Amino acid sequence: LSGPRRVLLHRQIGEALEALYAGNTDAHLPELAHHFYQAAPGGDVQKAVDYARRAGDRALGLFAHEEAASQYELAIQALELQAQPDSRQQFELYMSLSTAQWRASMTGEAVAAAEQALRLAETLGDPAEVGRAALTYAEAASRGSLAFTRAAVPALERAIEACGPDATSLRARLLATLSLQPGGGDISLNRARRLELAEEARRIATQIDDRRALSLSLRALVEAMQGPQWLERRSPIVSEMLAAAEASGDRSGILSARLGRLNDHVSRGDMDALRSEVPLVTTLADEMREPAYSGWRPLFEGMLALRDGRLADAGRCIAESGPIAQRSQHPGYIGGVLAQVYNLYWCQGRVEELEPALLPRVGPDEPGGPHLSEAALANLYVEVGRLDRAREYFERLAANDFEDIPHDFNWIVTLSLAALLAGALGDSARAALLYPMLEPYAGQEVAMGNAIIANGSASLSLGRLAATMKHWDDAERHFDEALRYNERTGARPWMAIGQLSYAESLNERGADGDAARARELIGAAARTFEELGMKRYLDRALALKLELQGAASSGIYTSIDAVARAVGADRPALPQQAFAPDGTVTIMFSDIEDSTVLTERLGDQAWMELLRKHDALIRKELRAYDGFEVKTIGDAFMVAFQSAKKGLDCAIAIQQAFDGHNASDGEHVKVRIGLHAGEAIKEGDDFYGKSVILASRVAGKAVGGEILVSSLLRQLVESSVGAGTFGEAREVELKGLAGAHTIYAVDWA
Repeated sequence: LSGPRRVLLHRQIGEALEALYAGNTDAHLPELAHHFYQAAPGGDVQKAVDYARRAGDRALGLFAHEEAASQYELAIQALELQAQPDSRQQFELYMSLSTAQWRASMTGEAVAAAEQALRLAETLGDPAEVGRAALTYAEAASRGSLAFTRAAVPALERAIEACGPDATSLRARLLATLSLQPGGGDISLNRARRLELAEEARRIATQIDDRRALSLSLRALVEAMQGPQWLERRSPIVSEMLAAAEASGDRSGILSARLGRLNDHVSRGDMDALRSEVPLVTTLADEMREPAYSGWRPLFEGMLALRDGRLADAGRCIAESGPIAQRSQHPGYIGGVLAQVYNLYWCQGRVEELEPALLPRVGPDEPGGPHLSEAALANLYVEVGRLDRAREYFERLAANDFEDIPHDFNWIVTLSLAALLAGALGDSARAALLYPMLEPYAGQEVAMGNAIIANGSASLSLGRLAATMKHWDDAERHFDEALRYNERTGARPWMAIGQLSYAESLNERGADGDAARARELIGAAARTFEELGMKRYLDRALALKLELQGAASSGIYTSIDAVARAVGADRPALPQQAFAPDGTVTIMFSDIEDSTVLTERLGDQAWMELLRKHDALIRKELRAYDGFEVKTIGDAFMVAFQSAKKGLDCAIAIQQAFDGHNASDGEHVKVRIGLHAGEAIKEGDDFYGKSVILASRVAGKAVGGEILVSSLLRQLVESSVGAGTFGEAREVELKGLAGAHTIYAVDWA
């Protein structure tokens, strides 16, 4: 470089030094900056390299990771000004740069710097440097999108071969790090090999009395012992790991050990110990100033909020951890945040919103395997009534009798979701497979890795499985165990869900005293659901309460069902203006979502006033679009239209009217609407049978604020509506109608 450009380079590094150390009382630092500027005119590039490297080392020691990375980059740039840069010095700078970058969550850059260090180490031909570079590369790869892949395995294996068989600290660390690499996402496939590597690393570290290497080897042992079946053997190793890490001053090792303790506390349901451990973990993580670690505080707080039933607090924690997960691009971190969102939305009755996020995670190349996502997605489809899709993913999950689900930290969560599916789909054969797999862990928590998820007692899943198989005594025993555990540990949502599941089981069994016990359980569950805002569960609980009171036996299921049955029985005459020229008629059903809940909450007088407003808004739009009111019962309407387009436009106008009402009224009303166009009427029985039933079933699939239409109605209007009017096709089963049916949601907003 020319003299002026070289001076500028030196001046930039000097200014960075002054900014970093402003106000520092160490006498040598101002002196260092002074000598730096004195050296600049002379063009001493090596001094520029040394000063920048020292600044980087100092920043790294102060946990200013991004600043350290900037200084190391300046040092590398300065070194490259030399005619023949020193390769060993380049190697050390790239090693330091990668370390600073992965600590700053600059994971892509960290991997690239580590790769450069590896190339330089191999050029130098020094086995020790090759080993150090392989360790740095493995650490960088584990921090970002390459986590849960085997990207670092070739470099680690070459380094182990190069360093030879001697019992050295480097060999112990390389063996332990190789043990930490996953086996294609499935720990079960190579657990024995991982344990062997970790034990060999432990033996060497103990022999040479290297506590830092011992801490790493014990971490490898703990990681290889993932899964509930290893809990008792794993816990003492975690304690040994913590002692070794503290003795060596290894902050990262201490953090890993405390995370291991968190996992073990939550697996045992020792929530007092868990709540004591969380601040120790999060405080240490914050002190290390690594963005990836700083995200653990909102994750742990979100887990505790979900378990307590503080759904609003959980939402705020998730909102805080989400951007950190996206920055890191670590698949485990992203998966942990998604798991908490799934739990939150499940409790809130909006889990269907997560379909776009879950679908990409069920492919064969998903890090960690697709099984947990398959189970979550299948339960989502059960929740929205798409049982065909639920069965499709359940079959994939059960393809090898559940034996290929990895026994890792997610195993018990995956099997608990599978148990829920077996019950929802009435699959007693699969329940019989799952029951003995879960039974040894009846006393453990349904928890996910790093204590990100804690869903109460595994006995709840066993109770569901036993009930699916109609093993009533076993079901009762497990449900009682789950209630005691969840009450003791404060898992409020899972306590209430367990009470509801228990009541449903008792109602199905129908033995003496079951109805009274079920009513008691339902009352307690409904109070919790209402308090926590778990509306969909509350509606389910109140429906069971009505059934236990005998309401279901009189034919009252939903308002839409009541109207459809009444029309089928009465067969009211439709006026000529309800028919299209080809003899078809468009049928619309509507009702208020959660009307039973509203009635109980508001009381009769307030409910009747709300119902009058509801009826007036709907009838106003019926007049505007020439709708014929066929039948009304309670809050449900059946309406006929001559034109499919007018029927659709009327449905949209109704939703928009209620949207305006909700914006100005204290009591929000959510209406669900379904439409179908009946085929040409030749026989009244056909129309009042299949066509009316199909329209009512389509409406029954809608949620509040939603319009669903049959495929036939969509075909009739698609040439006269905008391209974005209809959503993606949904394949659903409709009660009382054979086969799968295609329906579409309408974008009315």
